[in-house]
Amino acid sequence: GMRPGVKLIKFDNSPRVYAVTTGSFLCHIVNGNAASALYGAKWQSRAVILGSNVEADYNNDGYCKLNNNAKYPDSSLIQYQGSQDIWYIEKNLKRKVLPEAFIANRFKSEAIIKNVRPDMDYGTGNAISGLEENILIYNK
Repeated sequence: GMRPGVKLIKFDNSPRVYAVTTGSFLCHIVNGNAASALYGAKWQSRAVILGSNVEADYNNDGYCKLNNNAKYPDSSLIQYQGSQDIWYIEKNLKRKVLPEAFIANRFKSEAIIKNVRPDMDYGTGNAISGLEENILIYNK
């Protein structure tokens, strides 16, 4: 399946666009405005079209929906406007990713969502300072 937090996906039999979160759960992005608000004006360049035959590889309970006011789903990597710090979203907390942890957990630079607005507020969890198996498993 698609690594959580990196790409948006749609299946070839539906116009719906999803973000992939931890455990291969799908979060339906309700419309283009919501996609732009979260992923920027060029959000479509993040979207990958998959065959409907692989839809069963993903968990879709229909519960996770992202609208204009939504925060980023778990497994997202974000960077706030005017800051170089990288944060990993987990259970509605932001966890600072230290440089050595970025490498150890095989995060990808292209996954980072940049210029996140400062009012996108999360509680702050413990920093990620090294390898964490529950993160790495999704970044293979």
